[in-house]
Amino acid sequence: MKKGFLAAALLAATVSASAQTALSGAKFWDDWSFGVTGGVKSDKSVGHDKKFRGLAGIELGKQFTPVFGLTVEGLAGFNTTGAAQVVDEINATLINRVNLNNLFGGYPGKPRVFEIEAAGGIGYTWFNRDITKNSIGNGHGLNARAGLNLNFNLGASRAWTFSLKPAIVWGLASRLNYPAETSKLNLHNSHLQLLAGLSYHFKGSNGLRYMSYVREYDQAEIDRLNSDINGLRAEVASKESALSGNAATIAQLRRELEECRNKPVQVTKVEGDAVEAIVAYRQGSAVVDRTQMVQIERVATYLKNNSNAKVVIKGYTSPEGSKRFNDRLSLRRAESVKNVLVKKYKISADRISTSGEGVGNIFSEPSWNRVSISTVTK
Repeated sequence: MKKGFLAAALLAATVSASAQTALSGAKFWDDWSFGVTGGVKSDKSVGHDKKFRGLAGIELGKQFTPVFGLTVEGLAGFNTTGAAQVVDEINATLINRVNLNNLFGGYPGKPRVFEIEAAGGIGYTWFNRDITKNSIGNGHGLNARAGLNLNFNLGASRAWTFSLKPAIVWGLASRLNYPAETSKLNLHNSHLQLLAGLSYHFKGSNGLRYMSYVREYDQAEIDRLNSDINGLRAEVASKESALSGNAATIAQLRRELEECRNKPVQVTKVEGDAVEAIVAYRQGSAVVDRTQMVQIERVATYLKNNSNAKVVIKGYTSPEGSKRFNDRLSLRRAESVKNVLVKKYKISADRISTSGEGVGNIFSEPSWNRVSISTVTK
């Protein structure tokens, strides 16, 4: 009685300790498994030869906590006597399982690759086999089982478990139709049993095949997180407002740029009949647009008609960007006009000189200074 009380107290403490930890996937329909099992047992019952009997069956399991679980197992025993039927024994057992790794080492949040369970339970047996060397009888009764489950949890998701299950089974009480046997406590009717099983674990409400820890937040932490979220929302709203203002500014700048591009290019005559031509460029570009080719052709025509004339090409930029960038861009703009004169109009390169002047201040509007100016001299 005292031993039973202590066992019940230990079980209650185990369940209570497990319940104090917040777990996901611990609902009633979570952590179910189905498996097949098979093995052998040694017969030691009255009047039997000490033989091995084959066993096979199925099981349905439910894990209530990381420590405690239950399994309903059905086993069929196969005939090793002279009885007519192949199956001469059927046994149904309710098995209590206690995970010793989680009990003593704590639950790591996921089943270990190898775990040991203590397994014990009560079963009911029906049998029809030799009672003595000359008679066959049938009967039924209760039995008790105690043993271990050596579990190998397979795969990253722990979907499968392969188990080795050594146990000892006692016949507690039985009633036979053989006259020489009456109902009595048959503790001597014990036998050893070795089973091997393969179980499949179904997915639970947390999307896993096992229980997992859930982080618990106190109210103060929740309030702080809500405050942070509200602050971030206000910051996003402020930035969206700033973006809207920037979009309006960008649209205005684009309109001004388009007006600049469409504005007629001014040409100033110098040194009598010499010419000066201005080529405009897009922001950050040194590519000559088709609309600007007429200015370069004027210079090319003058140079062809005046063989002793030369041209000086100077490139300029608007103030956006670094000084180093603008110096390089202004020289590229001057070189782009030279390349057109040399390649398209076959003007000798020694009649052309180029330079990059960086940021220009020729025009009052900064964006209008994205130009190259070609000055032809005799």
